[in-house]
This record gives sequence, structure tokens and C-alpha cells, in this order.
Amino acid sequence: MTGRAETTQRLHLAPTCGDATRRRLCVRGMFGALLLVGAVLSGCGPVTAVSTIQKANEAIDEAEKAGAERYAPYEHTRAQSFLHKSREMQGFGLYEQSMIWARESRIASEKAIDVARIAREREARLKKFSRKPSKKGEDGGFPGFTPSGEGE
Repeated sequence: MTGRAETTQRLHLAPTCGDATRRRLCVRGMFGALLLVGAVLSGCGPVTAVSTIQKANEAIDEAEKAGAERYAPYEHTRAQSFLHKSREMQGFGLYEQSMIWARESRIASEKAIDVARIAREREARLKKFSRKPSKKGEDGGFPGFTPSGEGE
């Protein structure tokens, strides 16, 4: 093989298949490989959506443990609503939108955790520095004021 036939042989990028039977097997093999790649790629959407939803669910559980239901009800409800919407989108097969809503739910849960922590700390400071009633049951130990002066 010299000249033109040799250069043509080198330019082929795909493997050459000899006779007709080998060509059919070669095409079937390529088609099978494409089918396998397509199946693997189509499975990525549901898998990543499920893992993102699980992370959002774990974040909501963590927010509930932090007391978000009591101290951050708006952020907690927002996170739950976003998670519900994420599951709804997953049910329709809209995996990209499902992942977006799950991420928003996780962000809202993290915000609820922060708000709950700040509210708990504020409540603790209020308890610590609030005035305590005296032994007599009077407010702050100050005598009551009456115009006649009988409250002393």
C-alpha cells in the first residue's frame, strides 16, 4: 500500500470492519454502547434530584431540632413549602426544577437554624438580665407609690 490508498487508510478514525457480518456486529456494538451511555446519562437526573431532596430533608430535621418551629416559624414553613414543591416537581419528572427547589429548601432551613439560634440566645439574655421580684412579691423591691403614702 503506497500513495493514496495508504493515506486514505490512515484517515479513518473509526475501526474498520471487514466483511458484512463483521460490519453488522460492529454497528450493533456501537449502537449498544450508545444505548448504554444514554441509559447512564438519563439516570443522572433522578439520582441527583433524590440526593438533593434528602439533603434538604435532613436540613429541615436539623432546623426542627434547633427549635425553628417555635423561634423561626416563617423560615421553617418556607423550607417545608420548598421541599414539598421539590417533591412535586420530581413526581412530574422535572428533575432540574426539583433540585432547584430542594436547594432553596436547604437554604431556608439554614436560615431558620440561624434565626432560631439568635432567638434562643436573645431569650436567654432576657431571662438573665430581667428584674426579679423581691421576697415580698413587690416588683423589683421598690415600694409602691400611693398619694396617701400607705404603700410603704
